[in-house]
Amino acid sequence: MTELGPFRVNSDGRTLFMNDFAWNNVANVIFLESPAGVGFSYSNTSSDYVNAGDTTTAIDTYTFLVNWLERFPPSAP
Repeated sequence: MTELGPFRVNSDGRTLFMNDFAWNNVANVIFLESPAGVGFSYSNTSSDYVNAGDTTTAIDTYTFLVNWLERFPPSAP
């Protein structure tokens, strides 16, 4: 939360306050974990874990980004 989000931790270590200078006031970030099985990512197809590698990861990433941008096209400021 403190490095990437809009909040900072108060000195009491228990409460938060808004960071008026946070990066997310002017930007967005997508976290894409890959290959399948890394971090919180998963697949419903067990062969995805066996066939993981740079080529498969690149193809999956490209497919994801194309579909993401079709669904959420960039808007002009």
